[in-house]
Amino acid sequence: TQAIVATAASGNAVSTKGLTITGLTGVNKEYDRTTAASTTGTATYSGLANSDSFSVTGTPVATFANANVGTTKLVTITGYLAPSANYTLTADPTVTADITAKALTIPDAAVTAKTYNGTTAATITGTLTGVIAGDTAARARLPAQAQGPESVSPAPAR
Repeated sequence: TQAIVATAASGNAVSTKGLTITGLTGVNKEYDRTTAASTTGTATYSGLANSDSFSVTGTPVATFANANVGTTKLVTITGYLAPSANYTLTADPTVTADITAKALTIPDAAVTAKTYNGTTAATITGTLTGVIAGDTAARARLPAQAQGPESVSPAPAR
């Protein structure tokens, strides 16, 4: 975007100077089914002319492209404003952050008693906790040689 400023005395045109926002870092989060993200650090304008100095203004909102678990995911930050009519922001700032898997538990897990049948198979009962409303989770059986309770994995997010 260019703003053309013409002076009556000279007829010169002055274009706005492009700035970027720097100084921010993405904050990792646990999966919560939302694309909401957060940042840490102090936003500063990069590219100011001469001795111009401005505090960054605006109402920033940080967002992941999707809510799925992943590493080094792009976070876009919108809502920052140019400091004056002499400047424009060249692009919304971006950072990266991780979304880690949410732990699910079966706090009341119990093994059902059985009569000896020569196998290592066991039935485990209990209530799965930690699933976020709107998501589904499926229990996965461990391999026969593994010892311990069933593993539980969240179903893929939308």
